[in-house]
Amino acid sequence: MVPAALMAYVLGAWSLASEMGMSGEFGIRGLFSHWQVWIGVAVALHVTSSILTRYGRGGSLNVPRVLNPRILPFKRFLKM
Repeated sequence: MVPAALMAYVLGAWSLASEMGMSGEFGIRGLFSHWQVWIGVAVALHVTSSILTRYGRGGSLNVPRVLNPRILPFKRFLKM
């Protein structure tokens, strides 16, 4: 998953550079033509890869506190 995250980071950087006029035209159209989408996908892949790597090496499957739905402010609306 790390190579996929790296690819997404590179595509995000290329899209941002293209919007700033520092590189050629970005080759992807539609929803995936925005650098914010690529950086978001890259961060999600990177975090998922980190969690799964730790779990695969015999550690526990700990989700970062930020992503834990039990501590979110709107917890009372989720009825967990």
